[in-house]
Amino acid sequence: MDLKERVIESERLSNEELEEMRTCADENDFLSHLTKYVRLRFLIDDDPIESHSIKELAERSIIRSIELSGDPAKLADLGINCAGASSATTKQLLLIIALRKGLGIRELDPDKAALAKTLPELASLLQNALREGA
Repeated sequence: MDLKERVIESERLSNEELEEMRTCADENDFLSHLTKYVRLRFLIDDDPIESHSIKELAERSIIRSIELSGDPAKLADLGINCAGASSATTKQLLLIIALRKGLGIRELDPDKAALAKTLPELASLLQNALREGA
């Protein structure tokens, strides 16, 4: 499977995880679906990394994406933008935006979401927003 096909398949499977999260009341199950979602979206679903750190997962995702693209010259973090955010930080923020939109959450405290360091912290924020009907 080439990179483009892998991205398409990951998107399909991650959307299935979103569907499960929308109706999941159990905190552990929700975290499990969120973890699968993130690993699929970050293209690290087959990677042995066992971290709940969003930053570590984002960093591994960048490295993995470069490996999959077949161009090791791109290993440097080229994502430094004018605001000074790294590629990993940008990836984390894009993840939160995708989750908010995908779960149909209208309001999610951006400060709390941005400060979530781990998947369990993020899962708690998302579940609370879903319960509140935000």
